[in-house]
Order: sequence, then structure tokens, then C-alpha cells
Amino acid sequence: MRVCLGGTFEPFHAGHEALLSAASSGASEVFVGITDGKLAVREGRAVSPWQQRAAAVESFLRKAGYKGGLVTRALSDAMGPAASGPYDAIAASPETVRGAEAINAARLAAGLPPLRLIRVPHVLGEDLLPISGTAVADGRIDAH
Repeated sequence: MRVCLGGTFEPFHAGHEALLSAASSGASEVFVGITDGKLAVREGRAVSPWQQRAAAVESFLRKAGYKGGLVTRALSDAMGPAASGPYDAIAASPETVRGAEAINAARLAAGLPPLRLIRVPHVLGEDLLPISGTAVADGRIDAH
């Protein structure tokens, strides 16, 4: 099964780990679109260069034991190759489910089959709130 997903992955945290773990479970290939350019801009904070974020994603998956095909690519438009690529499933967090649904709508409009949606729930911090890159970057919580 070929699975795709996308995100900024900055700063890398336990929620990203859960998303990547769900995407890679049983996958023969994982495509990770990592935002770049305007898609990667975050208000009030700098974002690490694309290469560093891609390295963190790749490192996590390999250390977690994923041995399948892995492709990371800069994502400069919200749908990326998921809207037309040869994927079977798309992994999405609660924040990205709408984007995944829009991708499936675009696939259907193009005569392509929709992707199976792998919904990955939030990972909660000790404060019982979802771990987010903003909360980690602001120093309110740590990455785990």
C-alpha cells in the first residue's frame, strides 16, 4: 500500500510521530510532502530549512523500524501530488482532515479513485491539550 501525507513538521513532536507511525504501518511506500516556501511560513516564528525538517522525518521513520520505500519532497501547494498520484491512502490529523477530503474531491473530479483516509487522533500533552508545534515552539510544552 502506498500512503501519502503532508505537513510542516516544525518543531517535530509526538503528534508528528503518531502521524508518521500510522502512515507507515503496513505501507510499502510512504510519501511525505513537507511544506516549503509560503506554505511553511508560521506567524511569529521562524521555521527550520526544509532539509532539516525532512531529515527529522526520515530519521524518525528509520529509527522506528520502517523499512519500506520513503520519499520526502518539498510541498509548495496544498494538494501536492496526492491529488493525482498513484497512492492508496492518505494519513491526516484532525487539523488536516479537511485538506485530505479536498484532495479526495479533486481526485474524484479527475476520474481517480479516492484515497483511504487514515485518521490519526491528537496526541495529548500532560495538560490534556493536543500537542502542537505552536505550543512546543512557544515553550508551553515539550515535544513529548
